[in-house]
Amino acid sequence: LDYVHLTGDTMTGNLKLGVKDASSTNITENIVLEHDTGKITAKSFYQSSDKRLKCNIKDISDEEIEKAEAIKLKSFNFKSNNDFHYGIIAQDLEEKGLNNIVTEKEDGYKSVDYISLLVLKVAALEKEIKDLKDKLNK
Repeated sequence: LDYVHLTGDTMTGNLKLGVKDASSTNITENIVLEHDTGKITAKSFYQSSDKRLKCNIKDISDEEIEKAEAIKLKSFNFKSNNDFHYGIIAQDLEEKGLNNIVTEKEDGYKSVDYISLLVLKVAALEKEIKDLKDKLNK
């Protein structure tokens, strides 16, 4: 049988979660958490999406789409290590009324549910495409 294998590197502080095949010495590292950069590496990420886990299911409203359209994508560097990234600013989401995809930790720093934001941005693009097709067909 396979079993879960968790290792920590005391020099780097990195954590590695993997699976070890009981019939060999090979360990497949499935998740790596880099302490110094905060990066998590994995082959894929899945979010729970089963209908049985959800309630209040409804289509994304035009109002929510308009809020997403108003969000400007940014480029920036993190102050802690100067790493370059593309993304958004949590406070911009709050200003546009998208508080439901922003969370605040005890220390006051904010995080964003990027998957939900991307779904809203895709919905905005779908609406724009539909509107353009409607104009062409008139």
